[in-house]
Amino acid sequence: MRLHRNRFQMAMGLLLAASIVTTLPVYADEKAEAQSRKAEYEAEKQSLEAKQEELKEQRNALQQYTWEIDSQLTDVSTEIYQLTESIADKQKEIEKTQKELEESEASIKEQYHDMSMRIQFMYEKGDQQFLSMLLSADSFSDFLNRAEYVSQITEYDRKMLDKLEETNNAIIKAKEDLEAGKAKLEKLKSEQEEEQKQLEKLLAQKQKELEATDGKLYETSENLYSVAAQIQAEEDNLAEIERIEEQRRQAEAAAKSSGYGNTTVQWDHINTDGSYVGDGTFIWPLPSSYHNRSSNFGYRNDPFGGGGTTWHCGDDYPAPAGTPIYAVADGTVDSSGYSSSTGNCVVLYHGNGLSSIYMHASVLLCSAGQTVKQGDVIALVGTTGPSTGNHLHISFRLNGNWVDPKNYIGT
Repeated sequence: MRLHRNRFQMAMGLLLAASIVTTLPVYADEKAEAQSRKAEYEAEKQSLEAKQEELKEQRNALQQYTWEIDSQLTDVSTEIYQLTESIADKQKEIEKTQKELEESEASIKEQYHDMSMRIQFMYEKGDQQFLSMLLSADSFSDFLNRAEYVSQITEYDRKMLDKLEETNNAIIKAKEDLEAGKAKLEKLKSEQEEEQKQLEKLLAQKQKELEATDGKLYETSENLYSVAAQIQAEEDNLAEIERIEEQRRQAEAAAKSSGYGNTTVQWDHINTDGSYVGDGTFIWPLPSSYHNRSSNFGYRNDPFGGGGTTWHCGDDYPAPAGTPIYAVADGTVDSSGYSSSTGNCVVLYHGNGLSSIYMHASVLLCSAGQTVKQGDVIALVGTTGPSTGNHLHISFRLNGNWVDPKNYIGT
């Protein structure tokens, strides 16, 4: 962002009049580290993308396999249905044949009974009755006819009985064949039902594998999103370093063109809008485009709708979630964690009783006891804890007392 020329010259005049001669901070190491981190994130992104493609291929293969199993299950279920219908038809035929068999056996019994009665009659009457019947014939022709009649009765009974027995045996054979056919169909149905169970078991297994693969895909996508955010953060960081370096070059050029060629300017004295910033020791805690303050240090109206005023121990600067938060100066991480009153919060101790506090972060990128350099990304903007939107709440404490952040980082 360009500086307003008049304010810049005014600030330069103040600095030069005070004979402040400082050395520009060297950001080459920070830039190299940011580039290195970006390269690592990009390599991780490539690895995650390769893993994602592999998981997609696995998922497609599993999905195709489950469709094939579904198709096989459909075929098996259809076969089972058809076998069930065939078994039912066989059973009907068996029942029909059984009825025919019962009728045949009844006919045999009846024929046998009639034949037995006739034999019994002939036996009980004896040969005399038979002879009397023959002798009572009117003529020899009548005699022969009566003899033939008796013989035919006996022959008829024998043939009828044989025929009924033959029919009965045929019905028994037909029933046995039908029962054998039904047993074969039932065996085939049992085999198909077993195959159906195995296919259902296999399908359930593949569906679990599919769910697990979907879970891995989701996790990989989340990791890719996170890595992409880190890459963007590093790109923003590099852009910020470039902006800072360009601003320094402009400041040096302006100083030299003013006749103070041996004088360099500590750029941190001048804010992006040209206003004077603190004592020149601290940098802005966010990328340069986020300078709009939404809430001031001191008493303010309750932002949570409770009515009245509340004490606000710092300044709030809205910024999108994931925006990098920079350490305003070298220091040691006094604490880095979550509390119900601050959300995710980092506290840096800078020595001489002074601490800077960064609240409501979405991600914490440092830990207690760690030493940080000015400009290090220590957290990412968020809205954790009691917060009404994504922003950085920054505070300063000096010897245990809250102090206005504008004393150190300006406006």
